[in-house]
Amino acid sequence: MITYGWFAVIVSIYSVMLTDPGFFQRTSVPQNLIAWMLVLSMAVSTAGSFRRERESGVLELLLVSPVGERTIISGRLRGIWAQFLPAFGLLLVVWFYLASISLTRGAAGGSIVFYATTFFSLPIIGLYFSLRCCAFMTALLAAMGAGFVLPFIIGSIVAFWWANFVMTRSIGYVAYYPSVPSWHVALVQGCVATVCWKSLHVRLKTRSFPLHRASV
Repeated sequence: MITYGWFAVIVSIYSVMLTDPGFFQRTSVPQNLIAWMLVLSMAVSTAGSFRRERESGVLELLLVSPVGERTIISGRLRGIWAQFLPAFGLLLVVWFYLASISLTRGAAGGSIVFYATTFFSLPIIGLYFSLRCCAFMTALLAAMGAGFVLPFIIGSIVAFWWANFVMTRSIGYVAYYPSVPSWHVALVQGCVATVCWKSLHVRLKTRSFPLHRASV
């Protein structure tokens, strides 16, 4: 229901926007808004992914079964990716097409790369904190912080340094400061997802995760 529900929402919103004569003179704000809604929905799904299995003890049974840790992680990730792929795929493909034929203004390239990276990296980050944290809200906030706040801060610093120091020395004047979300943020986000992937595998292998919800 979630898969085809989001797909229907994207189709409906794009149908309404494309029938508006003034849509093609606007920026990419509608696509960014839809993308953030999808990202939030994906974060909620991933943050609670391992919670029930961890608290009920099913996760421990899976770990002592012939199914390996990598199989458990990859299977869960494939399920999350398949759940949001139709909506994300349609959004980014139409967005890229509109930008390629110059029907929308604004630097859409960096945003498209950022959301594409988010689609692949956020489930990994969310699964890690879903396993590591006891409470759902703690896992959700930690996943959003590691998946967005930290990459935005580091990516902005890298973009500022690159534009105002490296490019200044190369071409002799202060370069244009790129806006976020950008390629720099996507790169940092990919690095965070890689670290979370390795840490997630280690925690499953060593059984380093809470079994019950922490008491308040």
